[in-house]
Amino acid sequence: VDRVSEVYLILCCLEGSAGLDASKELQAVLRGEQADTLDILIRHVHFMQTLYLLGRIADGFLFYFQAKEARSKHDLDHMVFEFEFWGGLLCIEALHRYRAGGASSKGTDDDTNDGGEDAFSIPGVSQEKLHRWTSEHKAALNVFHDTTSVRHSALYFLIRAELCRLEGDKEEGSKLYARALQAVHVLDAVHISALANELYGKFCRNMGMQATARASFREAQHYYSVWGCQSKQDEAKALEEGSLADIVTEDIRVECSEKEEADEDRPVFTRPAAQFTAKFNEALIGAQQ
Repeated sequence: VDRVSEVYLILCCLEGSAGLDASKELQAVLRGEQADTLDILIRHVHFMQTLYLLGRIADGFLFYFQAKEARSKHDLDHMVFEFEFWGGLLCIEALHRYRAGGASSKGTDDDTNDGGEDAFSIPGVSQEKLHRWTSEHKAALNVFHDTTSVRHSALYFLIRAELCRLEGDKEEGSKLYARALQAVHVLDAVHISALANELYGKFCRNMGMQATARASFREAQHYYSVWGCQSKQDEAKALEEGSLADIVTEDIRVECSEKEEADEDRPVFTRPAAQFTAKFNEALIGAQQ
């Protein structure tokens, strides 16, 4: 109960419809209200979605497993699709975080990494399991893609695009993100538009397309603002500023590199590379203006 109460407080910190809905549902859980398996699925998918948006991936898995059990008792239902989508995103993001923390690529049930006490981990969940679950989510979404739902198409392309980001597939990923963003625009779901732009920005950043990444993060800020989620708007702004810094850094690095060869005989402290920090700060301020 203490753990669930903590998650409830986390949910209350999120502005926007997802946090509000999830908080109300969790209050019902805390009151011990009875629910059938579809109600359980709805509640826990709300929790998964909200915690994913907050970046609380390990906490999201607290509800993933119960939702997975409830999902097994239903077939082609709207909330089943939502579970497959948000469950897939949770698994993909968990894999990103395991990799960033230096966890073993093989993975075991006791998978740990060498990133110290604060390193990302989900007890009992290995990378091998996450890869298997991701494949299962993708296969399930393939079934829904055959329907005429615009929402299903948008989220289907988005989850496939996210898999490309995980695998580093720039060409296929670019195509899938383009299709996802086009479908999301037709869908007219503000928080999904915000999320799609945020994820596309991360993809572009990983692929070295910093200018496009910055534009996508700016779009994400706009949609999160319309949705009413200040915390996500601030996060997207920080991502945009990080991309701007990457653009300026690369421009100056190229300029310094070109000049370094011609200036090899100059004292070290007067060479362009030694002046990088000052030039970076000046360029960054100018770019922000």
